[in-house]
Amino acid sequence: MRNDSGQASLEYIVLLVISTLVVGGGAMAVKGEGLAASVLAQFARGICVVGGGDCERDRTPCVIGSQTTSQDLVVVVAVIRLAGGRTIIRQRSSDGTELVTLVESGGAGLELTAGGSVSVGGADYGAAASGSFSGRIARGRAWTVPNATAAESLIAQLAPAPATMTGRGRRPLTAPPTRRVAPPPADITFGESGLSSIIGGRLAAAGISFEAEDLVGERLDHRTGQRTLTIARRNELLADLSPLPASGVEGGLRRSELYTLTLDRAGNPIDLGVFDARRFHAGAKLPGAVSTLVSGVGSLPLRQGMLVEVEQHLDLSNAASRAVATSFIAALRDRGVGFGPAAKVSEALKARINSDGVTLVRSYGIEGRRSGFGGKLGAGVGLAGNYQRSVENATLLDARVRGIDQNWRARSDCLRG
Repeated sequence: MRNDSGQASLEYIVLLVISTLVVGGGAMAVKGEGLAASVLAQFARGICVVGGGDCERDRTPCVIGSQTTSQDLVVVVAVIRLAGGRTIIRQRSSDGTELVTLVESGGAGLELTAGGSVSVGGADYGAAASGSFSGRIARGRAWTVPNATAAESLIAQLAPAPATMTGRGRRPLTAPPTRRVAPPPADITFGESGLSSIIGGRLAAAGISFEAEDLVGERLDHRTGQRTLTIARRNELLADLSPLPASGVEGGLRRSELYTLTLDRAGNPIDLGVFDARRFHAGAKLPGAVSTLVSGVGSLPLRQGMLVEVEQHLDLSNAASRAVATSFIAALRDRGVGFGPAAKVSEALKARINSDGVTLVRSYGIEGRRSGFGGKLGAGVGLAGNYQRSVENATLLDARVRGIDQNWRARSDCLRG
């Protein structure tokens, strides 16, 4: 029996090819290559739609600005290291919506310390060396909201409730808290776990540290039923110099890798993602006496820098792409943390991503502030404590995409946003 739907699809493709050749040829002759490239892009999109693939990846809204607020606490007793943290990330998209993410993390491990140091207001002093190795676990929720007002309201709901102290036969030592509104159910929930290590040293006013982290995780989108498996790696080098009290300079480099495999509700792989982010920053903090002499200098950020993100996606609805990615899919399904590369991408898969995938490149300007206090003292066995609060803002500077037609174009819609 003749398949009418298949015949219709074939006829549609043939008609689209003929139309593209006629219009594209005329465009190149009359209007130049800009219009021709646009026509070819629409042709590629038409083929994608007929094939049932992901045809909108190169048009997804960009994150045009974000604010990350983190609070972290570390305590070391003898050689036992305990850590906990809470982070709220607010991301503004080019379509006006915002994504609010809450991450709560904890960890436990071992730390050895030799010497002593103290940290005040983001500046460190002393002579010490330390090394730690610990396990880390994090859980998070994320909500997509329609505008900035809704984001601010949600963040207020996520703030920790004020503590009250009561005793038998006594009134509360603080006023009863107002009734809090619970946040709505999250659109996305996720969890990740893995290993982290830190090696650092300080001599007088100069210090340096290296941090490494490997995590595996899983993310569930409750709206679509899609599940995303992740493998992440982060390496960061930090250095600072604090010659005067409450002052100093610092700089850092960070590279982050993230590999993702997205499965549909039925468990079929539909997208493979490869992310690479490079970040650098430098900053200075001036003594309070100088800040009061120069108007506005006290508002200078502690850190300024740049973040460049390269994001690639390969549509796995294509049988040929799935075949090339078979071993990679198996590795992400059977995730584990260990030495060696975070995830091995074969040369064949790299070539497939470069030829058939979508690549997005974004650069952000970043600025931030850091404050806190702490100290450590030990000779192998030690005692240490550190509290740190940081706020970092990122603003989109440039965004480009290589779409399914394999032509690069600026994301002017994101830059206008």
